[in-house]
Amino acid sequence: MFLADYQEVFKLKTHNLLPKAIHYLQGLFQSERSKRNIERMVEHTDSNYQSQQQFISDSPWSSEELMTRIGVNTNNLLGDKSNQALSIDESSNGKAGNHSVGVSHQYNGNKGKLDNCQTGVYAALSLGNKVGIIRGKLFLPDEWIDDADRCAKAGIPKDAIVKKTKTELAIELIAEAKKSGIEFGWVNADGLYGNSYEFGKAIQEMGEYF
Repeated sequence: MFLADYQEVFKLKTHNLLPKAIHYLQGLFQSERSKRNIERMVEHTDSNYQSQQQFISDSPWSSEELMTRIGVNTNNLLGDKSNQALSIDESSNGKAGNHSVGVSHQYNGNKGKLDNCQTGVYAALSLGNKVGIIRGKLFLPDEWIDDADRCAKAGIPKDAIVKKTKTELAIELIAEAKKSGIEFGWVNADGLYGNSYEFGKAIQEMGEYF
């Protein structure tokens, strides 16, 4: 049932990208945690480097539509929507170079220190001991926002080159979840967001509990 649902996201006018999406997931699950790059991932699938890289970097499928469908399906699968929590948190991936989008010398919460890394803000639904990440947004540091050439070289769309705090990204995630019809009993987050007046006020205006 769900495979057919997600297939629509990857179905273009001329061909279907679902096999490449499956290869990508296979590569993620089968590669060592520290070696999850396209070059290593394709060693575990029937795909090749060029086609897999093109699928991730240049294919016109919609990540927004994919996240929306994942969110709705997760919401339905967990059941008892009034007792589901929508959790907001961030996570970072350490990087050796400076070419990955959003990479910067910034705080890495996973290590508890400043580090060269990418950082994203994520939303997850949970009920009891069951949890599923449903949406995410990459945080762009000022050094990226202020460097149009660097952003263009990395393939960042012009409308995405906007200065936003992690708190603003978190508020957007909650609003987008609600817009897609996802239902939950309350929002929770750690101190970075909980100590933000802006964050609390936004949740209150959405009619949600924090």
